[in-house]
Amino acid sequence: MPTDLYTTLQKAFTKARTDFNLLLPDFQISAGQEHQALSFMALMLEQNQTLNLSAITDPEEAIYLHLLDSWTFYPCWIRKPQSRARMRP
Repeated sequence: MPTDLYTTLQKAFTKARTDFNLLLPDFQISAGQEHQALSFMALMLEQNQTLNLSAITDPEEAIYLHLLDSWTFYPCWIRKPQSRARMRP
């Protein structure tokens, strides 16, 4: 993974964090999870140069259109399902 691409993604993610917090105020990830997400994004953008994985090639757009878009459903994932007793009328 090119270090400069990872650094560019990291800067874009830091810039986008404010927007993430506005849209998803309860969303928090650890430093390890952030590193995994950015490493994956760097690898995807690197491989995208030879394989047509995505039309998105700009690192900042990738942060918004891939990560933010996929994390939008985060609140749905952390909701605890209601117990069956509550679901019955």
